[in-house]
Amino acid sequence: ERVSAVQKTSNLYLRYVRIANRLTECHENVLQPQKRRLLRKLIDNCIGRVLELKHGLVGLEFAEVQYLDDALLEMKMVPVRSPAFSFSPLAFCRIPNQKVSSGMC
Repeated sequence: ERVSAVQKTSNLYLRYVRIANRLTECHENVLQPQKRRLLRKLIDNCIGRVLELKHGLVGLEFAEVQYLDDALLEMKMVPVRSPAFSFSPLAFCRIPNQKVSSGMC
């Protein structure tokens, strides 16, 4: 039972990480502010779900580090990077390297 729960949770975890990474890529490339706000909310919710699933995996395996090699092979994925999304107010700037004056984009 525990093994199947770990497998299902790790599959969900990897899928949500993949989705969060794709949404982050979309957010970086979209210029319309309305779409960026929507993508930002989606990314925040997706990362929240990733953290919930990670917490569930820690509870199931009783270890802080999970080895997801089998799940990665099963899903035919290469090792994924964890979603890196800035939670600073500067994340809403259109151009990533834009110089900021007085805290405004």
